[in-house]
Amino acid sequence: MKVLSFLACEDVRHEIGGKVSLMGAFEGLTIDARSITSWPLVVRVAGQLRFMLEEGDKIPDEVALSIRFGGSTLIDGVAPIAVTRRDLPIAVIAPGVVASVIGPGEFVFSFLFRYGGVPKFGPFDFSVRVEMSNFESAGKAAST
Repeated sequence: MKVLSFLACEDVRHEIGGKVSLMGAFEGLTIDARSITSWPLVVRVAGQLRFMLEEGDKIPDEVALSIRFGGSTLIDGVAPIAVTRRDLPIAVIAPGVVASVIGPGEFVFSFLFRYGGVPKFGPFDFSVRVEMSNFESAGKAAST
């Protein structure tokens, strides 16, 4: 299995006609909370992992997904995967979660692909940082 990409966003929508729209994509893997003036911050985050199966790979039939922030687990579950063509990229959607974040930290998305309940690929972990890196400089610029 070859991971092609992970994209973090605010929401994933399933449209009529089978299209998937990723709304509010984050630049890189950082949520830069420029517009806030204090913590806590209510954050909505979702994601999409794209991968390709390589020659000889068994097709996974389920994915175990967890999303954590700090020491808290926000999602921890297993979902079936239906792969119809192994020669095309496969996308797995991590559903959106809403969390009240009391300070800087990381959302960690973890994907573990299984076949017949047995782990085959992963875990693949992706971190999405929440920071207020530009708050001080933005505040200084506004006051000058």
